[in-house]
Amino acid sequence: MFRFLLGIGVGAALVYYLDTEHGAARRTKTNAWMRQYINPDTLEQARQTTVSQARNLGQQISQQAGVVTDKVSQYRSSHRDDAARSSDRDTESAMSNATAGANI
Repeated sequence: MFRFLLGIGVGAALVYYLDTEHGAARRTKTNAWMRQYINPDTLEQARQTTVSQARNLGQQISQQAGVVTDKVSQYRSSHRDDAARSSDRDTESAMSNATAGANI
């Protein structure tokens, strides 16, 4: 529920600040407010934290993509093996039926 509400908040903020008619003025006003009330060191620390978290998230996504790729490969391989065994059984059954018919 929290993620949903957070997503709504982020989406609303993006719409508010990226508005084509009034967004530039809103961004300028917010930027001026931030420069006035927020310490530049705090902004740099926030930037570094954001970059670090983005890198970590990218690494986690890459790792999970690798896991998914491995699982898909294993799944496909096991189904190919099952299909091959089934085909072999069908072939053996057909051959034994043909042989039994020839012996009659």
